[in-house]
Amino acid sequence: MKNTKNKISSNVSKELGISKKESKRFVNVFVKIMKEAISQKTTKINNFGTFYKKQTKKRVGRNPKTLEEYTINSFTKIYFRPSNSVKKNIN
Repeated sequence: MKNTKNKISSNVSKELGISKKESKRFVNVFVKIMKEAISQKTTKINNFGTFYKKQTKKRVGRNPKTLEEYTINSFTKIYFRPSNSVKKNIN
């Protein structure tokens, strides 16, 4: 099942008893704050997990059809490590 911001804001609206407009604004502000926080440093949400970024190394890639080599530049990836309570809930 795919979760979208609309589905999340609808669930927030039902759970908190607020209008869909307010819940949509809440979700959008939360996502904006998370983007800013993750771009600056590791971000931990208690009982949910930790978001952190990691720089990949520059490496050589290869086209599988032509076997032509090319350089893949270094870039930043975002990782998520779930908390133990989330892991227990999933399993």
